[in-house]
Amino acid sequence: IESRRALANDFAVDFQLTKSHVEALVGDGADDGGDLGAAFFQALDRVKVIQGNCAKLNDTDQRRAGLELMDVMTSYAESAHERLCKWVVAKCRRLAEEDDFISEADEKTLTKSVDALRLRPTLFKHCVEEVTRTRHNALFRRFITALTRGGAGTKPIEVHAHDPMRYASDMLSWVHQAVASEKDFCNVAFGENSVVDIDGESFDATLSILQKVFDAICRPLKVRVEQVLMSASGGAEGGVMTAYKLANLLPFYRTLLGDLLNENSTLTKTLNELCLSAKTSFADSVARHGSKYRKLSLAPTVLAGDDAFAPPHALREGVA
Repeated sequence: IESRRALANDFAVDFQLTKSHVEALVGDGADDGGDLGAAFFQALDRVKVIQGNCAKLNDTDQRRAGLELMDVMTSYAESAHERLCKWVVAKCRRLAEEDDFISEADEKTLTKSVDALRLRPTLFKHCVEEVTRTRHNALFRRFITALTRGGAGTKPIEVHAHDPMRYASDMLSWVHQAVASEKDFCNVAFGENSVVDIDGESFDATLSILQKVFDAICRPLKVRVEQVLMSASGGAEGGVMTAYKLANLLPFYRTLLGDLLNENSTLTKTLNELCLSAKTSFADSVARHGSKYRKLSLAPTVLAGDDAFAPPHALREGVA
């Protein structure tokens, strides 16, 4: 009996989870963004060890026991990874709402969670898609808030709508800062190397998130910048210089954001379209600005004295 008891205890050490391990894996509320705790990851590592022991057991005459135990451990592992996926999505949603303020403890837990999900490529991709969706919606709300209500200690961007250069520059600056922050967040959450192999194809989590998240702000940004370009190319005094400055400002940000994003991203394509619109707006503004000088009389006048054959003052000022 003592011998059998010792044998059963040894078997339990190598092939069974303790009650505390099961409780740590099952959990009771971490899906809402609470702390998973170190016990969860210890229990998950324990499951992997037992799965390895079961694989060795399959090579013996206890194959049936090995398969049954492997099935139980696989069930625990699947539940744990689904819980991880829900936790990562909830945490990323909360961080997006809190302007991505992340503590050191959360950063470590997030990194561990994502590393564990890499072992389940399909679940990992689903997690990335859910994170993308939540951050996409949060970014749109933050952009509209920055435009209309402002933030802590900052005025709404639209307060400067009367100043075309300031208005466009503030919007593009906000977008640049958001892209840089999003890329930093992805590096923290998914690591510098976020590529996993899914069904023989490479899937880059960071690139996927960056390309899709900023789809949210492309339309409101494009509409407002085009309004600025229309006002700059109008008949207002100084419109030519404003159009010229905008035609140089947009390519600058296109290059800046192109280095952070992929050239195939919607935001990069939107900025390319705005750059073409800016060039057209500048050309139209120059044409409209120059047309009124064609109506000036260039005939010399006696009253002009020594400057009788010089171009009119208005023409010289306009050309300058």
